[in-house]
Amino acid sequence: MNSIDSPPPSHLICPTRRRISANWCGRKTTEISGSSFLIIDNSYHISDYDDAKDKTHQLRLFLGCNNEEDKQYCNACHYNHESGTTYYFCNKCKDYYHKECVESPPIFFSPCHPKNPLQLLYYIGGTTIYYDKECHSCGLMIKGLGYYSFTCDLWLDPVCARKREFSAINNPKRHEHMLHYFPRKASLTCDVCALDDSKYCFYSCLQY
Repeated sequence: MNSIDSPPPSHLICPTRRRISANWCGRKTTEISGSSFLIIDNSYHISDYDDAKDKTHQLRLFLGCNNEEDKQYCNACHYNHESGTTYYFCNKCKDYYHKECVESPPIFFSPCHPKNPLQLLYYIGGTTIYYDKECHSCGLMIKGLGYYSFTCDLWLDPVCARKREFSAINNPKRHEHMLHYFPRKASLTCDVCALDDSKYCFYSCLQY
């Protein structure tokens, strides 16, 4: 993994420092199905912090080569997400972070869930473990940073929340109409594979 021509540090705060700040300044938490989450409602811009002159947690941008050796573990979502090839590195924490995890606003309207806002949360513990909190796009467990819709009980990790290809599929050879992403958990039978799996969301034909 190589830096992009040794760029100057960005004006973004690292997710670890951001999480610590959210924990210290007016800590807000929420409980979801027995698990506790820290509500991340602060900015990812370093200029919005009192210690903006502190350069220790500023980030540098790195590009991966999209192979197994260059897939870096992200210390925000705790995954080396296959779709993430661009990372930030914090010289203070000595950790890598997905670009999407660093640049995550507190409230986000995802292209695959446009009607209701998603709140940025971070898992901090609880009476039950996090293994029942899965991203409804990729199926990976939410072990750190993640987006949640309180309206629809829907989880997306920061990388999947930014994806646009989930919104709709236009493949006339497979189906004559446009298929639209249906971002809800539902016990439905897939008309292609005939499986019934409520863990993941479906694409639906609105013309049927």
